[in-house]
Amino acid sequence: MVRRFGCVVASFVVCGTVALSGCKPTYPACQDDEHCKEKGEVCLNQQCQECRDDAQCKAKYNDDKHECVTGRCQVRPECRRDPDCAKVGEGLVCRGNKCVPECTVDTDCAEGSKCQNQKCVAECTIDTDCGAGTSCVAGRCQTGAVTKISGSCQPANPTSGDVIATETVNFDFDQYDLTVSARSILDQNAQCLQQAPEVTVVLEGHCDERGTQEYNLALGEKRANTVKSYLKNLGIDVRRMQTRSKGENEPVCRKATDDCWSKNRRVEFLQQRGTR
Repeated sequence: MVRRFGCVVASFVVCGTVALSGCKPTYPACQDDEHCKEKGEVCLNQQCQECRDDAQCKAKYNDDKHECVTGRCQVRPECRRDPDCAKVGEGLVCRGNKCVPECTVDTDCAEGSKCQNQKCVAECTIDTDCGAGTSCVAGRCQTGAVTKISGSCQPANPTSGDVIATETVNFDFDQYDLTVSARSILDQNAQCLQQAPEVTVVLEGHCDERGTQEYNLALGEKRANTVKSYLKNLGIDVRRMQTRSKGENEPVCRKATDDCWSKNRRVEFLQQRGTR
């Protein structure tokens, strides 16, 4: 005779772990959505969860403000990166998943910048923007006797035809806003450009291979324009700068690795003389 104790047969096999037993798993364990139906949930990875995808959250809350994250419905963040804020308002940036003004006080901006009309701009463009005894160097007011000629502004390889040393700036994946490192490089590039007013540059935007050709050409142009805008705020005449995009077409590294892709996401400075 076979004796039964609840859902356990004499062989001591729990029917929740054996499909042939026909018994329902104990919540929150599940084998299909039917086992979670009483709780209004779905079966995900053999566990009853609030959602499998955004569709369950939309049905539950009757809106598009929620999304499914690891089985739970959460309020969708206003933004995850700066470009997401374009639809919210002009000049906003993404901080803490909220679209906010780029700055409200000077301390919100990087060193050498100030907050003006909720935007971070160069501290100065000409010496008269600064107080007595200070000079404007690369967008910053500096005190004392300022030497505006730096050895680092001399090209490392004069045979290249470059008049001054300018470094390439790199970008994060699918981004065209400047990193802290990129801003530092551009500050030095601006200082070098100020020392050689006869030099004009072509700001050439590049991308890694991911994304469509059309998307990457547009992204490369946005990166070049971001660099141009930053240099303009540092006092570089816009007539000295042109922009163009190469998209993904001229990589400096051809391996499908994160390291190579990071090198390809860049804006290069191509120097010209006396072409204004």
